[in-house]
Amino acid sequence: MTAHTFEELRRLDAGSHFGPQFAGTPLPALDEVLELCNGKLLVNIELKSLDSSTASIGADVVAAVRAHDMVDQVVISSFNPLALRRAKKAGPEIECALLTAPDLPGWMRAGLTFSYSRADAVHPEYPMVDAAYMAWAAKRGLPVRPWTVNEVADMQRMIALRVDAIITDVPDVALTLL
Repeated sequence: MTAHTFEELRRLDAGSHFGPQFAGTPLPALDEVLELCNGKLLVNIELKSLDSSTASIGADVVAAVRAHDMVDQVVISSFNPLALRRAKKAGPEIECALLTAPDLPGWMRAGLTFSYSRADAVHPEYPMVDAAYMAWAAKRGLPVRPWTVNEVADMQRMIALRVDAIITDVPDVALTLL
């Protein structure tokens, strides 16, 4: 994997993928996203930390969230339990969620990994969510927010299971169902 500076990434076109009217749109900085979303919606910030050398990124995110006074409007999530643990230590008042997927080893989907991460919620890939999963989470008092739920039938199933929120690329479709 090649590392790039933010300045290098900022020069890339982050908008053309969404349509020609967005061509040339730069990658936004976290501060810009937080400023735009403040007071409007719950923001899920995923820490893309693959190993222990980048797991301290959470402290920088916590500082930005506090600077924008968005502690109650942000959830910090990651597949990396070490990154979540460090984010929780830096900002114990900010909700953290462990991302999980069915192709991860069993020990990384729950149990010790979940306890170690100090997560307050779970963000499973939506095929993992069924009545048993919801019962497991309810027993622990954990909000469940499955990702990436983009098909109407899958959204309807998640709504029927009474998940706490749905992470989707098509919020307009989800809103019509609600």
